[in-house]
Amino acid sequence: MSRLAVAALIATLLLAAGCQTTERSAAGPPATTTTAGDAEATFQAMLRYSPVQLTGIYPATDGSGESLNSAGTGFYYAANGSDGQPRVWLVSNRHVILSESYRDLPARLLFTVRHATAEGISRRQLALNADELRARARFVPNPRLDLCAIDVTPEISQLAETGAVLGVLQAEDLATASEPVIDLGDTLFVAGYPFDLDDGDGHYPLIKSGILSSIWGRPYGGYPGFLMDGHLYTGMSGSPVIRRPGPGGPDRPLVVGVFSSTLLIRTADEAGHLTRTTDLHAHRVIYPDYIPMLLRDGVPYGRIIPAGTETSQIE
Repeated sequence: MSRLAVAALIATLLLAAGCQTTERSAAGPPATTTTAGDAEATFQAMLRYSPVQLTGIYPATDGSGESLNSAGTGFYYAANGSDGQPRVWLVSNRHVILSESYRDLPARLLFTVRHATAEGISRRQLALNADELRARARFVPNPRLDLCAIDVTPEISQLAETGAVLGVLQAEDLATASEPVIDLGDTLFVAGYPFDLDDGDGHYPLIKSGILSSIWGRPYGGYPGFLMDGHLYTGMSGSPVIRRPGPGGPDRPLVVGVFSSTLLIRTADEAGHLTRTTDLHAHRVIYPDYIPMLLRDGVPYGRIIPAGTETSQIE
């Protein structure tokens, strides 16, 4: 597919900044609903269409075959590649794509796309193997920045005429840490797939909410993000965290971060044995400023720093 064709395809799938959601039926051409100027409709579309369900398949440790090892969430993001050509990236957490050791790629990474058919919405799984991930995934060398982006332009390009129902975010949809778009106590929304759950009909994500619990725009304890209070669960890692538009907030919905992990307080006795783990329901969210930086300066799998060798400096 040519550069112009890819750019045209991405334009039909963009979710905000003149937000368009595209739903193709089996019976005819795409029906495009333009929601520019309707911030609430754009917000609803962002919650519904942007998240992507991810599953990493790893070889079983006993050599018996493949076993499920990881589950998470991601979202599509449109930005030019290093060659200046338009690309669609699948953005998620680093720990969703790699094993717990931050060293191993999955044998296969499955990601879902919803399709409109004559019978309704169905779910289709696409897959990338380890060699494709090795060639297309980009990481920040330091594993303390829990982000990964994978070039899925070839797969998205093939969806042009297949009834795909998805939304692609772009730079205009991301808040920056320098923007005062959130105050302490403001409500935030997280769209993802905890424990691989979806609604079983349209295969849409589960929406959870929480509040900003640390000062926006500042790193929390050296972490490149902020804390939000709420009940978030396994499988939601990599989910977009979204600020609703309205009084006292931005005039349009904004992705204010990427959910990464839960802050746990572990208490040990004098001998160093773990005695208690306390869940504060406080969750780390990475500032979205790091997404363009990842696409600009990210490195392939072969150049990442193994876990345990990182420095305190986010590079």
